[in-house]
Amino acid sequence: NDIYSLHTDTHRVCDICIVGSGPAGISLALEMIDSGKSVILLESGKDTFDQDTQNLYTGKIDEDLPPIPLTASRLRYFGGTSGHWAGNCGPLDMVDLEKRDWIKNSGWPISHDTLNKYYRKSHKILQLGPFDYSPNKWNKNGSEIFDFSDSTNIEHKILQLSPLRFGSVYREKLKHASNIDVIFNANLTYIHVNENYSNVTSIEVRSLNGTFISITPNKLVLATGGVENARLLLNSGLDKRNPMIGRYFSFHPRIKTGTLFLKNSIDRKKSPYQWQSSNNTSIKNLLTLSYDVQRKLKIPNHAFSLNYTLNPSLEGYEALKRLKQRSIGGHSFDGVMDDMVSFFGDIGAISGQYMQRKNQGNSSTLSVITYMDQIPNKESKVTLQKNVDKLGMRKAHVKWKYYEEEKNMVKVFNTQLAIEIAKHNIGRMKIDEDILENNHFEEMIRLESGGGHQMGTTRMGQD
Repeated sequence: NDIYSLHTDTHRVCDICIVGSGPAGISLALEMIDSGKSVILLESGKDTFDQDTQNLYTGKIDEDLPPIPLTASRLRYFGGTSGHWAGNCGPLDMVDLEKRDWIKNSGWPISHDTLNKYYRKSHKILQLGPFDYSPNKWNKNGSEIFDFSDSTNIEHKILQLSPLRFGSVYREKLKHASNIDVIFNANLTYIHVNENYSNVTSIEVRSLNGTFISITPNKLVLATGGVENARLLLNSGLDKRNPMIGRYFSFHPRIKTGTLFLKNSIDRKKSPYQWQSSNNTSIKNLLTLSYDVQRKLKIPNHAFSLNYTLNPSLEGYEALKRLKQRSIGGHSFDGVMDDMVSFFGDIGAISGQYMQRKNQGNSSTLSVITYMDQIPNKESKVTLQKNVDKLGMRKAHVKWKYYEEEKNMVKVFNTQLAIEIAKHNIGRMKIDEDILENNHFEEMIRLESGGGHQMGTTRMGQD
């Protein structure tokens, strides 16, 4: 259905209303097929991209952190952000869910075991390989994996790949489900609740051309992402009941923290630290430190990705990355001419390195990218601007914050990796000397981070 096919002021009643048809919303709708429950799935856009609808994501990000604008990091049409995601998949570690005395605000009210049965279901929906993340299962003989088998300090961690486009894959299945009603061009604009905030009484839904309908659901599910979920709740005034709405925002910052110089070069075609096919499944290895080391050093559960990258000493390469970020939109163009001069000055060397990487030869140098496990920070938050969008809703304002000690934790984490690399005669690691410097730390996040993994703003709690 399309909201334009409905009469304005139409009122609908359903058992479950799901707002957002990205991976989360579609997965839940699939689970409800033939359940005997009436389900309405609201999609702000259509089944194809529309710029006017996409512009409803427009918002403000302080200091360009996260670095990708809100209109570019997500997609507002059927299938949601799966329309451009990479599809890197892996379960949370047990430590991620536990209360850790050395990590502020850590701990979830659910256990790792509770999640496992849902992980198995998600594997089928995502069309992943077997639900088995043991490195021994996936890493082939001759894959040139680093041998840390005698160490209790460092571990390999498996990711699987599934760049599944939910919209195209599951459109027909939902279309023919008799109890699922998908409504396009339908934007949730307000949530009405009872006096004690215990139940949703109705919701207001509008299109960009002015069509208005209301829905009374028995259950309401918001599946619009870390920024938009908070924006919908804040625009409905529900922070009066729960002032934590919008807080603890995070996005998985990534930083190039060092360079690994290998004793023996590694063949890209066989490297387990790049995407490889194993048992008909695309997999990649990350490195992380064991729980005992994390507890001893009082650091979070960061991870390392070992990447083949262009020579970072080329100023033109760094300029190219800055130009790429600007091309996405929403960033300052200050210094763009200087960056273009630097890029074209080094274009020969950059092109040569691109060709070398494309030809997948051996390499004795790898970049160390740290995937930060950010400490939950109450002052890192999504709030509202005074400016409104075309639906009359106040736009999002993202204010990402981190604790000063997190920079030192990143350095400690990398120092431990360097020790293990040397101890096992793999090579040596040069850590970025300026990592503790504020401006440098933040600039590296801008250059390396995606910013699309928005989370934390509707944080799960015991209450």
